[in-house]
Amino acid sequence: MKVSLRCSGGLSGFTIAGTLETADLPADVAERVQTLLRPGKLTEKRREPCPHADLREYIVGLFTAAGYEEYRIEEGVAPTEILELMDELVAEVVNRGRSTEDN
Repeated sequence: MKVSLRCSGGLSGFTIAGTLETADLPADVAERVQTLLRPGKLTEKRREPCPHADLREYIVGLFTAAGYEEYRIEEGVAPTEILELMDELVAEVVNRGRSTEDN
């Protein structure tokens, strides 16, 4: 599965964007992508918003056999396991030299 990712906000002031193939990710990360980032699953997991003002937002696009779906994941709203996966995917994008742009 192909995943597009755009992370913005937070203290850094940077927007990081890139596209990853799950087949190119470490096996444990790819497995969590398949488990946690599937249509319907992202909207099932919610918690109360965090009162912090400077939060990150992730736009995740999933390219599947059924087509393309896009989700917004907000720090302070999404569960910890999804936020940890987002951080790992951002690190993969940066390490692979995809695009990084200043806000």
